[in-house]
Amino acid sequence: MAIPQLTPLPVPPLATDSEAVFNTKADATLLAEKQMVDQLNGSTIPGINQAIVDVTAAKNSASGSATAASDSASAANTAKLAAQQAVTDATSAGAAQVTLAKDQADLSKQHADSAQVSAAAAQSAAGAPSLVGNAYKVLGVNGSASGVAWVAGIPNPVTGFAGAVLVFNNVSKIPNWGFPDGIGDLRTSATNLTVKFSAFNYLPMDGSIRLRSSYVALANVVGAQGWQISQTYTSTTLGSTKPYIATAPGAYPGAPPRVLAVSSSGAFQYSNDGGKNFLGDLQIISNCLVADVIYSETYSCWIVLLRDLGSSTSYLYVSNDGIEWSAKATLPELCARVAIDSKGVVIATPVVARTYVYRWIFATSPWAWTSHETGTSVVHSAISTDDNGVWCVGISNGIRRSSDGGLTWATVVVPNTLNYAAISNNRRGVWFAGVNGSAAGINAIKSMDNGLTWLVVGLPAAANIFDITYNSGFFFLVRSVSPQVIQIGESADVTTYTAPASAVLAGANRISSTDGTVIAASSSTASVIKSAPTFAYDPTTQFLLPFLPAPAGFKNYIRSA
Repeated sequence: MAIPQLTPLPVPPLATDSEAVFNTKADATLLAEKQMVDQLNGSTIPGINQAIVDVTAAKNSASGSATAASDSASAANTAKLAAQQAVTDATSAGAAQVTLAKDQADLSKQHADSAQVSAAAAQSAAGAPSLVGNAYKVLGVNGSASGVAWVAGIPNPVTGFAGAVLVFNNVSKIPNWGFPDGIGDLRTSATNLTVKFSAFNYLPMDGSIRLRSSYVALANVVGAQGWQISQTYTSTTLGSTKPYIATAPGAYPGAPPRVLAVSSSGAFQYSNDGGKNFLGDLQIISNCLVADVIYSETYSCWIVLLRDLGSSTSYLYVSNDGIEWSAKATLPELCARVAIDSKGVVIATPVVARTYVYRWIFATSPWAWTSHETGTSVVHSAISTDDNGVWCVGISNGIRRSSDGGLTWATVVVPNTLNYAAISNNRRGVWFAGVNGSAAGINAIKSMDNGLTWLVVGLPAAANIFDITYNSGFFFLVRSVSPQVIQIGESADVTTYTAPASAVLAGANRISSTDGTVIAASSSTASVIKSAPTFAYDPTTQFLLPFLPAPAGFKNYIRSA
């Protein structure tokens, strides 16, 4: 059977054609492609199939002829020469048939390839996406609901392994085979615990959780491997005076804390080894005046509050790596302090006396600040949050408190109506506030009920308290007399301060702490002082993880994730 040739397609439309010519050619081409498919199904493909049948029959016939010739040679021995000639003829005929069969098979493959190309062209014309590079994907409606596209399907089963599950990759946005947990992970729900967990999960060793596990047995043998704050402070020289300081957990579990020191003019230095060494001076922006710097563990970013010297408003600049900065938000007026909680609530305090503070939800519209009344017009000097909706702000004559994330405020009763310029808490109900005034015995107060009531735990000597931070069971205060850094325990019955002899830094005005490291900055000295954690074991030869990140306030724990 002769295989009919495909009817040639008409001239396709070109981008240079006019609209009418393009439409005419496109209609003709689409119609011809439809007819080509019908021709393929109606005659070309059946012709190919019939050619294969004919080739097979010819081959079988040649084989039968060879057999018959051999039988004739055996029976007619006297006609040997004639029989041999017959065999030769039959062999020649068989070879010719085999050659013909090969030619027909090659031709069939050519037609099949042509048919596949034509089918792909028809598929493309119908709007179907290409198969190339889309293995193990499935066809789905595209994001705009205007057509179809390949979307992620089940990954190649060959690449899977025993126990593997589908794990979503946040970068590629494609699921792959993997394990969501690490070896030895213990899982428990923290929803019924009163403890506020940080970015890492830990099992508190306070009797609230009991497990049957080899890890608990190990902890029983080696003891709780928490740190203690060292009483020894060392100094690190900076490139210039940098009075603003903030700390952050290490870049990965087990790494030392990171430190950011910022000058009043926006020059900054970054350390990734707990403040032992700092990079050279860099600049956030030129011609600016810095007011505050903090770190958000929830959003893993540094936040600097500053003003452009040519403007009368403040701005928040944000950096994820402590090196590159970008403008995040514009405030309605000049502000002095800023804080952020784990839910993204940002509170900023105006520089001058106001009846309100500003509130904004991080990562929303940069200009969606709202003012929230706190009471009579005062200077809002310091601010802190317990990360669970409670905020306290130190003001020029007392303390004001919010229990609904900064939406509404009330003035609380304090022992003395003084200027509380420093405030902090342990995120478990204990607060500490200090006075920017020299009165001995009344210049510090403590709250054991999450800022509702306060009692005096004043310093024995007259001194201004500029800043407070909390870490590992202690509040650390920066004061105006030497030694500038002192500490006091968080317990209700503790009223005695410890003043390490080496905690001396002239002009100290800000302090920050993370994971057992306490570091203070100065407004008049181009250096910082720091205290690294100490351990009941040798971290260089035993556990090798001296800076395990822990929730604020935990001194003993078992790491679970």
